[in-house]
This record gives sequence, C-alpha cells and structure tokens, in this order.
Amino acid sequence: MTDEELAEAAFRGGRADLASALRRWAGAARPTESAQTLHTTALRHMQAGRWADAEPLLLAAIRAEPNGADRHDHLGVTYANLGRLIDAEVCFGVAVRLSPHQRTALKNLIQVKFDLKKFDDAVTTIREARTHFPQDAELGLQLAVAHSELKHYAEAEAVLAALPDAAKQSAHYWNRLGVVRGLSGRAEAAVECFRKQIELQPTGAAGHANIA
Repeated sequence: MTDEELAEAAFRGGRADLASALRRWAGAARPTESAQTLHTTALRHMQAGRWADAEPLLLAAIRAEPNGADRHDHLGVTYANLGRLIDAEVCFGVAVRLSPHQRTALKNLIQVKFDLKKFDDAVTTIREARTHFPQDAELGLQLAVAHSELKHYAEAEAVLAALPDAAKQSAHYWNRLGVVRGLSGRAEAAVECFRKQIELQPTGAAGHANIA
C-alpha cells in the first residue's frame, strides 16, 4: 500500500487530519533509522505507556515500510490509548486489509467498532472475519452481541444456535443466550440459561445476579 493510498484510507475513514499527517510524512525525507529500529523503539514507548512518544516513531516506520500490518495495528493501539478512537479504527482497518488473517488486528478492529457503538459496521466486519475463521466461537459470540445491541434478537439467537457444540459448554455462551432471551421478552427461557451458566461456573457472580 502506497503512502497516498494510506492517506486516502484515512480520509475515507473520516479523518482528514490523519490523512494530512500521513501526506506530510510522504513528502518528508526518509528517516535515517530503519523501519525495524523505529518500530522497536516505538514498542518500548508503548510498553512504558508513553503513547505520545510512540506515535511519531510508528508513523515514521510506516512511512519507511507502508505494508507492515503490525505497525498499523500498533499505531491503532497507540491512538486508542490516546483516546483517538476514529484514528485507531482507520489504522486497524488498514492492518486487516494488509493481513486479513492477523488475529490481533482483527480483534482490535472489532473492539473499536464496539467502543464507537458502530454495531452495524461490527456485524459486517465480524461476518467477513468468519469467512477466514469459520469455527471461531469468540467471533460468533461477538456477532451475537452486535446483533443484540441492534435489537436483532432472532439473528443473535440463530448465531448462538449455530456455534459448535464445544462452545456451548462454556458459561459465557449460556450467559449470552440468557441475555438475548431476556431482552427479547422470554424471561423464563432466560432464567433457564442463567441456571445452566451457574452449573458450569458456580462461583461466577453474573449468573446469580441475573436470576436474583
């Protein structure tokens, strides 16, 4: 992906300021440090919580090697920690486009869409992700959550019903199914799910609270 394409992706994501920053980097002289050195230094700043220090280094690393999905992902993490969620969404989206099978960037993209309450976008993103990871139960649970937030309760329950049997042995599964049934007005069916949750996780507070 070229510098101009990165800037255009940022612009399409609604961030003209980020697009402008990327274009400024495109017009600047190439850094003397290698992309790997810049990235490594940025990671040290990230580990220490110095997010503002990590940002320019990651931008420089991307300028030197634009196709590194992990650098876009780390820039997204940096922006998320700086409270710049729209910028983070753009970066995670670029990382996923560059490497559709990179699980970390994909999870980050889905999470930031939830944080931004873009549940329609989350449904689209998760559905596309499931084409790469069809047996991933976590993605199925996230899809059910997104449908629930949109009040698409029948769709949410259908997604849960289609999950592999192994996923249905978790307390989290029964909690999510109970929540969906409760929100759709099926109180008795919801309580049965929460009881199943308690059987699987007797010490968990959530199941007890839901039937209190």
